[in-house]
Amino acid sequence: MIGDLYEPGSRAAPSQRLAAARRELVRMTDVRATIYGVIAGIGVVWTLFTWFEARYDSPWSVLSWAVPVGAILGLLVIFGGGGLLAWLGRRLEGKASAEEVRAALGWSALATVPVLLLPPLLVLAMAITYFINKPELLQYRFLAGDEIVSPASYFLFHATADDLSAGLLPLLPLALGLVMLAATILFIKNYARANRFSPWRAATAVLLAPFAATVFIVFVVSALLLVVLGAL
Repeated sequence: MIGDLYEPGSRAAPSQRLAAARRELVRMTDVRATIYGVIAGIGVVWTLFTWFEARYDSPWSVLSWAVPVGAILGLLVIFGGGGLLAWLGRRLEGKASAEEVRAALGWSALATVPVLLLPPLLVLAMAITYFINKPELLQYRFLAGDEIVSPASYFLFHATADDLSAGLLPLLPLALGLVMLAATILFIKNYARANRFSPWRAATAVLLAPFAATVFIVFVVSALLLVVLGAL
């Protein structure tokens, strides 16, 4: 693990430990970082869609939307965010290349992969709670579209929050927030090591990234509008 290279009792010289950490980060290729970013993006978007659409669709219905949207989001974070953070790091006297920043993002994306389990676990918990409160429903069959299914199949794969006890629904964004916080802390640590500067400077770059991205987008959109208006 990268963290093992930085134990206080380590006898390696600081320059050797930094070099080892950089090699460890670079070992995660762009392909692996992209895969982890896409998986993490799908998990985050699926969780958010499940929360927003819980009263209208089942998690399995919104998954068809979450996969393409999450994949695009993951690619934007890995490549767009990686390039932006590499540029910000150099402005703060950092040494990391865009490839190393993408690797750091890939490592942090691994911490968000468990969010893929949140929507199905939520539905399972809500269904169990519902049947504990109304056990008599277990003897009935349910209509799901044109198909008659068992109670377990209906509440696990077709039911919305209106059909279930929605008391557990607020736990979804809370759990997602905790996972994202852990992933952000992990990224800041790896980003700082790759750039050879302090975690505080890394945190500054992470906080500046949304502002810098907004300025860049506004600049590009303004430039495009000027070109279009000039051509009219």
